[in-house]
Amino acid sequence: PLEVGGEETYAVGSPSRPQLVLGFEVLDGTIKEVTCTVRPLGIVFMRPLGMKRSTHGKPVPLTVMEVVKASHAEDLGVKKGWKLRFIGKQDMFGKSYESTYEALCKSASVLENRG
Repeated sequence: PLEVGGEETYAVGSPSRPQLVLGFEVLDGTIKEVTCTVRPLGIVFMRPLGMKRSTHGKPVPLTVMEVVKASHAEDLGVKKGWKLRFIGKQDMFGKSYESTYEALCKSASVLENRG
């Protein structure tokens, strides 16, 4: 498992308090947006079965394996099984696990560190 803890470009908001909008495909297939304002997010993503480091560019969604208790993600209502579909306005559908995770880390890096 990988925990997103603190690095990330598609943030919006005032210069004093950047925000990052993430769009998740929820279990019924609809998209649920959450607005992140601090990091770490508190989301542990599932690695694809058998994956150690790379999916070799194959499209694999980042799927929430766990939401850390008392985390920002829990406060925002993020749930196990949700698939990360949008980072800001960028659609991650069809992107590799690696490129999606890298984009998420880069985008979240601008958020205030709650430490």
